[in-house]
Amino acid sequence: MQIIEKTLDEIHPYKYNPRDNDEAVPQVAASIRQFGFKVPIVIDKKGIIVAGHTRILSRCHGIKKRVRADE
Repeated sequence: MQIIEKTLDEIHPYKYNPRDNDEAVPQVAASIRQFGFKVPIVIDKKGIIVAGHTRILSRCHGIKKRVRADE
């Protein structure tokens, strides 16, 4: 696995993600603002999110336009 940087346009949610974490987005966004983005998003070779859907939504919540991802 390697850590790379991707734009949000290059990362796509897994359409069958069973979690509905919209209520957690503001809290996760606040945590990222306070402590930084510590855990990369895990994506597959096609840029589909394997782990980190709530963190991506938090980024879209006005924090940053780029994220670190494990591929």
